[in-house]
Amino acid sequence: MRASTRTLVLHIKQWEGGDTETRLRRKKSKKFLAYMRNHFDQLFGKMEQVPLQVVLTIPENVLLPKDKCQDQYCYTETKFQELQEEICHLEHRIKAEISAQQALKTKLKEQKATQKQHERILQWSDGLSNICREQRTSNLKESFAFLKGNATKLQTVMQEVEDKSKKLHRK
Repeated sequence: MRASTRTLVLHIKQWEGGDTETRLRRKKSKKFLAYMRNHFDQLFGKMEQVPLQVVLTIPENVLLPKDKCQDQYCYTETKFQELQEEICHLEHRIKAEISAQQALKTKLKEQKATQKQHERILQWSDGLSNICREQRTSNLKESFAFLKGNATKLQTVMQEVEDKSKKLHRK
């Protein structure tokens, strides 16, 4: 680089005065500066690669903190595949258990609904037997006949009430 600057200085000294000579000197100076920048950039890139390769390269015998678990739990490729298959198998079992649990919950809801229906039937049966005791009828046919008669009376009373309410609304 010193040699090239000396050459440039000699050329500049040889050119003296004149407007065209000044432009020519500037042009040559810019060309020389661009040439020097390119070479400097190339050399700097090479100089940068060497320290990066030497300083930032991690030797193979060095274990980083984030890789300690690999040193503790060293698995071969086949062992790793076996573990992956076991994980897959366990996931399938979990999904099957979840679907079985959902089926059992549905079944339980159905049983609760059936139990409520049975309880209503028992209450109805108890009510019917209480009515039979009150009317002192021991036969189921007599009880139904009595209930039918009461239901008919209730329907006629309801019809009369509806008719009266319609008359009141018309007035």
